[in-house]
Amino acid sequence: MPTFWRPTEDRPFRLQDWLLMAVFLTLPLEAMGLLKRAHAGGGLAGGMTIAKLFILAALLAWGIRTLLMQDQYLLRALFGHKTGLFLLGSILVGFSTLMQTKIRPYFSQFFVQAVSLYFLYLLIVGVIQARDRVFRWCFAALLIGTVPSSLGGVYEALTGHLIMKGRIQTPFGPEALSTQHSLYTSEAGRYRIASFSGDTGMHGVHWAVYGPLSLAVPFLVRRKWLKVAGWGFVMLTIVNCLGTGTRTGMASLLMGLLVFFTFARIRHKPQMAIASIVAALMLGTMLGAPLERILGKEHKAEVSTAWRVAMSRIAVRMVRDHPILGVGVGNYVGLYYKYAEEVPEANRTPVVMHNGYLAVWSEQGSLGLVLFLSVFASLAWALLQTMRHPANDYIHYTSVALLGALVAHLMTQLGYPLLGDELGYLLMGFGVTIAEVNRNLRGEYPFRSDRLAPAPIASAPVAALA
Repeated sequence: MPTFWRPTEDRPFRLQDWLLMAVFLTLPLEAMGLLKRAHAGGGLAGGMTIAKLFILAALLAWGIRTLLMQDQYLLRALFGHKTGLFLLGSILVGFSTLMQTKIRPYFSQFFVQAVSLYFLYLLIVGVIQARDRVFRWCFAALLIGTVPSSLGGVYEALTGHLIMKGRIQTPFGPEALSTQHSLYTSEAGRYRIASFSGDTGMHGVHWAVYGPLSLAVPFLVRRKWLKVAGWGFVMLTIVNCLGTGTRTGMASLLMGLLVFFTFARIRHKPQMAIASIVAALMLGTMLGAPLERILGKEHKAEVSTAWRVAMSRIAVRMVRDHPILGVGVGNYVGLYYKYAEEVPEANRTPVVMHNGYLAVWSEQGSLGLVLFLSVFASLAWALLQTMRHPANDYIHYTSVALLGALVAHLMTQLGYPLLGDELGYLLMGFGVTIAEVNRNLRGEYPFRSDRLAPAPIASAPVAALA
């Protein structure tokens, strides 16, 4: 039976495979991997990071090989998956609002982010293709890459020292540098960790997604000491989410874990689920900050909720006036003062919409929202089909973990502006490729006979889209 660490294929890795694994190892570094900040509306949105350097190198290596070898998989990566087609449609709807946009730097930032992240999705699908071994090592690289930041969170919780002092950015735009020089604390004085994310909220919502992914590890290793280490890794991930005291992150983590335990084929499921929840509650009690915020004992938490409700009311009024294509990308901030007159409790300072769904609905209209939701609906359907008919245990547990992570990510969109976050596109790429790997292992893959051998693009367009 295949395991987490022992791939079933012996084929050597290509250069783009190594580069893609380096992408997954360095993505969780987040702000710690920041090399150069971006100016407002210019450069790569959010700045240049180590992970983005590897992405560019992998794209170059993959592109050159695709052109030289005339790899027919390029057509399948572009047009062979519903998730990718819905994603492309969603991006095109956003571009169509250019004429409505009043604040061009925001639109420029959207343009760069959308194109960059779409290419990240294509890179994952195009490099991994249906190769079992490459998928396994890429998935392992992502989980291994989270460990340094997780340990950073534990360090902050124990010492109270902020790791990213003087280097972090506010979540409201890459041009505004944070003035934070110490950890956030709850009103009772409990620390709220941020680790390499540089922001408490972002660390919480990211580790809410990593939580369900980490749950696959104890079920994909055989030896007892590795299983113990696997559960330790799960607890480390949960501690990092709870330690932020972020309510959206904690609720998203809970939903992701529940999805995993609901669909995973494991013995003693109720006992394991209850034990995990009890352990999480004990950790929450020890950390203090999350428990205070869950129970509503913090005035700051109440203010934050009221602020988000007011922002949502403004977004709904924009949808009312522009139901089809919205007010245009970036115009939520541009039209904030106009609509804030109808919502007296709204903050007087305009910021980006903190609900991903309302952000898309208000700026890209109902058409944009339908396509946006279709991306994740098609991805969830592909994962459900894969977990129901897995080729082996590895495929089953990994697809269940990805579904749990997807649900957690969709939950985080309710409270944080994550439309330009790489993690969602990473889940899209992994979700599509694990379905491809499963079809290949089951003998249902259109390229199985020649093991994905390259062929002229012009000679096999139909096979590439099968």
